[in-house]
Amino acid sequence: DILPPVASDRVMKLHKYLSKTPQIRILDLQGSAGSGIRFKLFLRTDMPLLDMLNALPEVEKVSDGIGRDDKSHPRQHRKGEPAVSRIVVTPNR
Repeated sequence: DILPPVASDRVMKLHKYLSKTPQIRILDLQGSAGSGIRFKLFLRTDMPLLDMLNALPEVEKVSDGIGRDDKSHPRQHRKGEPAVSRIVVTPNR
């Protein structure tokens, strides 16, 4: 998730970076500049995604998900499917 306000040029740079990374497949992209953007990714292998995102010049801060008590964004893990994680990206202003 990229928190608002979102600059479209930064989202495009992030999209380009993610799509050029062979271990990552972008499954979905939704949201708006005012409400934030959500990338849904499939990682083909274990990788240090938080560190990779944090190293980008467009990124101010990266955090690993949300509190487990937050019911507004429940984890969508189903038995027999890969685990789902949420990463929150705060872009540079």
